[in-house]
Amino acid sequence: PPYAEIARVPALVVALGQRGLVAPGAILAIEHARRHAPAEIEGWTTLSHPHYGDSAVLLLMHPAEAVPS
Repeated sequence: PPYAEIARVPALVVALGQRGLVAPGAILAIEHARRHAPAEIEGWTTLSHPHYGDSAVLLLMHPAEAVPS
């Protein structure tokens, strides 16, 4: 995974939701280096954020209603 690109993840996730490319209620898994978590992603709910050694997986749920663009 391109862990060095983690700073770009929040904007990408928000854009996916705004463009209707992710179904309401969808769950998204973002794997990242444990020490470099992505910034909070507006409008998405964090379901879980377990760590496994040097890696972590952020599980997010898309809002049940469409996010206005």
